[in-house]
Amino acid sequence: MEDTDADTRAAASSARDTDNEALVGRSDSQSRDILAACSEPPDFAVLRNAVTELGVSYGASAPGPVLAEAFALRSRLYRALGAGTAAPQRLSQYCVTVGYASGVLSYAALDLGHPRSAETHCAVIWRMAQLCDNDDLRAWARGTQSLIARFRQQFVSAQMYAEDGLRYARTAAGRTRLLCAAAQSAAHRGDIVRVRTFISQARRSSESITDNDNDGIFGFSPAKQRYYAASSLMWLSDKKALNSAAVNANDAICLWRQRPAARRPFDDETLAHIYLATTMIKLGDLDAANHAVTPVLNLTGERRTSWMRRRITNLEAALNDRYPRDPAASPLKHRLRKFRAA
Repeated sequence: MEDTDADTRAAASSARDTDNEALVGRSDSQSRDILAACSEPPDFAVLRNAVTELGVSYGASAPGPVLAEAFALRSRLYRALGAGTAAPQRLSQYCVTVGYASGVLSYAALDLGHPRSAETHCAVIWRMAQLCDNDDLRAWARGTQSLIARFRQQFVSAQMYAEDGLRYARTAAGRTRLLCAAAQSAAHRGDIVRVRTFISQARRSSESITDNDNDGIFGFSPAKQRYYAASSLMWLSDKKALNSAAVNANDAICLWRQRPAARRPFDDETLAHIYLATTMIKLGDLDAANHAVTPVLNLTGERRTSWMRRRITNLEAALNDRYPRDPAASPLKHRLRKFRAA
């Protein structure tokens, strides 16, 4: 009987040890979870400045690496919000920064040819703007929604977004961006009067912009205003508009060439070359068009965005329309086809 009792006590002790081991493991795991959830908040100033710098330098590198960096930054901001580690007095600033980080993701997704993802990211921008009641972010969200709508060739919606955004625009850069978006949307709809009106208003608005070197996605310099004027006027058919488009595209390219490499909006500068080439084709100057587009056709694959491919397709259509059977245009046609196929 005594041996039986000893065995029973030993078994009970072993069971308790096993239970204790399991409980130690579970409680240790829970403590680790608590530490992770209540970790020290990230340095907000560092994150905010990183997002700002990413937007300023957008276009100086391929969209893939930018997408990865923006996602990493937004993940850190989102974790801080979800864990409640963001200081209460900075909650609004966190929301604004999450909005702008989402804007970088939206641009990168669009450049990679994913407009649906770009729209989802843009919905986050608008939600953050509403949560923190920030008009600057609302205006910027509307401008980005207009951009995505133009990519989808939904030009009525694009113009509505741009014009609605003007209600919130409080800065010269924000107002200029939206006026340029409205001009481009009107051009695709063939509304010549409104195109000229919006371009004129945008030109006057851009004269008040103080940071002429910020062509990132959060800024809008006079050089970018000229770039947008070119991308609007090139869709019109009259010679005066086309000549103005050529002048504006060339002005933008020249202004950007004066910048340090890290501050040059490479993607927009490349598109300006395509706009200039398209305009010169419509004006009947094949040599000038060939010269303008050559830097674009020499780009490596990772630097070619969805916008570039689309505008090269537009250039090819203009070339076929202007020179349907001219042997002199054949080499350029071949180069354009090769670009699209790559």
